[in-house]
Parts: sequence; structure tokens; C-alpha cells
Amino acid sequence: MVACEQGNKELITLLTESRADLNISDEDKKWTALHYAVEKHKTDAVAFLVSSGANVNKQDSWGETPLHWAVRKNYEDVVKVLLNSKENNNLQVNQRNRDGWTGLHFACQYGSKDVVELLLKHKDTDVKAVENKDWTGLHLACRYGSKDVVELLLQHKDTDVNAVNEDGWTGLHFACRHGSKDVVELLLQQNGTDVNAVTKQGDTPLQLASAQGSKEVVDFLLKQKGMDANKVNLEGDTPLHLAVQKCMPCEESEASMELQPCEDSSKTQPERFPKYKTCIESKRRVGRELGIRQYELDNIKENNPLNVEEQGFQMLLRWQQGNDPEKRTLQILKEALERTGCHDALECLSSEFN
Repeated sequence: MVACEQGNKELITLLTESRADLNISDEDKKWTALHYAVEKHKTDAVAFLVSSGANVNKQDSWGETPLHWAVRKNYEDVVKVLLNSKENNNLQVNQRNRDGWTGLHFACQYGSKDVVELLLKHKDTDVKAVENKDWTGLHLACRYGSKDVVELLLQHKDTDVNAVNEDGWTGLHFACRHGSKDVVELLLQQNGTDVNAVTKQGDTPLQLASAQGSKEVVDFLLKQKGMDANKVNLEGDTPLHLAVQKCMPCEESEASMELQPCEDSSKTQPERFPKYKTCIESKRRVGRELGIRQYELDNIKENNPLNVEEQGFQMLLRWQQGNDPEKRTLQILKEALERTGCHDALECLSSEFN
């Protein structure tokens, strides 16, 4: 594996000629030689291993194949090598990791246009593939405002522009929620895009754009034929109610469970909301310290945008579910909280432990 990390082709050749097991994995990450060669961007070594019969579909401890890693690293040349594997070593391009993500999911999240294009040219790529929470590649591209990637996906004949995730969100909901006007325009140019689609909370794209104060997006949506500007969500709010709430001045001097300061107020008057900013950022730092992946932290924040307490709970739940028992001890949690300065959270641990 060291030879593969270094890209030492002569040593790799010697080992393969000696009938070394190319598919043996290490005990920690369950990486094979091919995983290491991909992660270190040793393209020649990757090509040699693939041609020598290294299993291109071998999964690591997170269920990720070499293709997942090549896509995450945006190594276009390595992706090409893996996609061209043939004979008895055909790539399973739709292989899912433990969270249900395919290579296409990662490419769409990272806005890697060239890699998305490569994947979509592969005859077996499933553009409708969903991860464990029913997100498609289109959901992710819209969530992160990747206009070029959205455009590529919409050109594919099998793309479902109205596909919903487990919370009932379409790509249009995400684009409106994040104020991506260019992406909103692309989506609404498609025949059949549902401009009034509702989430499980009863929100339309217009309500989400209004709640975020995205004036350009709201203006554009209101010009669409059939737009329902008076839709009421499960909280009893119309787009107008949400727009007004967005602009209301905050009366409290710090964040609490009862009130979360609006985004604009915390930007223009950050000194009024020190605990809000510290709480959000410290939780995300703790999450990274505990080994929770960035896209999982992003999803937690996305699903609970104004509920700091729920974000913290979901982060700890993900940590508890995602690690082996030896890696989820109170000692590890305490050390992570200490390193990130979460003193309030530390006080919540038992006095006996402290």
C-alpha cells in the first residue's frame, strides 16, 4: 500500500508479479492499494492496478469505492481510468456508500462540472439515484447553487425535475431557499416544473424565497404563470407573512430557544447576537472533531436552519450511530468539546464524569 501511495510503479509491478493480493485492505479504513493510489492522485499507479485486476468496486469502512474518492477529490483523470475499466473488472458506477451516496451525488455537491459530464456519459449512470434521505444529484446541485451542473443534469432525458426528498423538497425548493436565481430560472425553463410544489411542512418555493428575503427570486417567481401567492403552510403563514417576519427587528439581545435572530440582523449587528454565532459555529467544529463529514453537517443545518438545539441533537445522534462503540465514549466527546471551547455543553456532562 505504501508503494501505491508513492506511485512507485516498479515496486507495484514487482509485487503483482509476486502474486501479492491487490485487494487486501487495511484494518483501520478498510482501504485497498487502489484506494490509496486514488487518494494520492497517482494516476499511473491507478491505471496499472486496474489493468492488473484490482477490484474497482471494493468498499472501505464508509462503503466508499475508489470512484467515490476520485470524484470527491475532483480527479478527472482518475475518474476516466476507473470508468474505462473493462472485462471482468467492470465498474459499478452507481455503487452507494453507507449514506446511499453514489459518485454522481458527490460530483453534484461539489459542483464538479467536468466530472458530472464524464459520469453522465457512462451508459449505466443512474441520474435518478437517491441517497438514504431521497436526495438526487439534482437536489444537491440546486442546494449548492451549481448552475453548470444543474444545466447538465436537466439535459439528461431521465432527470426528474420534480423529484422530492424525504422532506418533500424539490430542486426548485432548494434553489429558492438559497437565493440561486440563475438555477431557479433554469429549472422553470423545463416543461412540467411545479412552481407550486409543497414540502411536508406545506411550503412552496415562493414561501422559502420569501422567508429568506431573496427579493430577486421572489420577483421572478411572482411572474410565473399559475403561481399561488397566497398559499398557507402548516404554520399558517403565507409568503407575505414570511417576508414580513424576515424583516421584523429582533427584540432580544441574544439567541434563545424562543427566538433565533434573523440572518440579516446577525450580519449587520453581530455584537447583538454573540451566543447565536458561537453556538452554531462551535457545534460544527465539534462535529468535525467527532469525525462527522462536512456534507452530513451541511444536511443537518439545512434540515434545521433555525433550531440550534435540534442541530446539536442530530449531530450527536449521527456520531452515535456512525461510529463503533470504542470511538463514541464520553471521554472522546469531552475532549472534542474542550478543543472547540464548548464550555456550556461541557457543563451538561455528568458531574461524576467531570
